[in-house]
Amino acid sequence: MGVQPVPDEPASRSALRVGAIFANVAGACLVLLGLVMGGGAFATGSLWIAIAAAGAFGLVAAAFVVAGRWLRQGRRMGAVMLGLLTLLLGVGVVKGDITMALPFLPAMGATLIALRSWRQLAGPASRGTA
Repeated sequence: MGVQPVPDEPASRSALRVGAIFANVAGACLVLLGLVMGGGAFATGSLWIAIAAAGAFGLVAAAFVVAGRWLRQGRRMGAVMLGLLTLLLGVGVVKGDITMALPFLPAMGATLIALRSWRQLAGPASRGTA
């Protein structure tokens, strides 16, 4: 009796689910950072800067949640969005904004899972004929 190949569908679905969880964690970290930075700006007396900071962090956090949902659904655009958002956070970390390291780590995990599952996201047409 030889070794039977195991279909990769359940593993890829669970991997996509884990990737979506990582994306949601990155979004939650961004919401937390937005509240802290907005609160700090409000404490110094700048209401408009506080609103802008909370709004900007909220928009990026919402983009992470949407990308995670699309990744869980198996859409390729979720992986593309996660890659671009992680690149955005990575630029912030490299430029010296150490606060971006907190959401960067789960975002990087989600992006690596999305890139690893790229062939499952592509669908049967791009897998070629074997």
